[in-house]
Amino acid sequence: MGIDKPKKVLALGAHPDDLEIGCGGALIKHVNFGDEVYLYVATKGERGGDPQIREREMERSAEKLGAKDLIWGNFIDCEVPDGLPLIKNVEQAVKAVDPDIVFVHYFHSSGRIKEKKILLVINQ
Repeated sequence: MGIDKPKKVLALGAHPDDLEIGCGGALIKHVNFGDEVYLYVATKGERGGDPQIREREMERSAEKLGAKDLIWGNFIDCEVPDGLPLIKNVEQAVKAVDPDIVFVHYFHSSGRIKEKKILLVINQ
């Protein structure tokens, strides 16, 4: 964190508020150390409330966290596909950011986004 050159940090989440709750403190710490933080959110959380409101809340959260960019996966909440569509979507974000550090959902989280496939993309 910030000792040498700034690191690029990518946090992957399924819904708005997952990243703030799951790793918001760590992301703020990275920003404070001079690292670049990027957020990827797979859905707009339509099943948890009005998607326009949740989108605005996520954009405000990204700003408060000091994120350099917020990347939307544009999937429908609870309908995130298994397989190639998700892999390609996350792969685009990983390639765009070229992260040094990646935060993902806890492996057994009920709000997870297909962790095994995501980890395969990140490890490529």
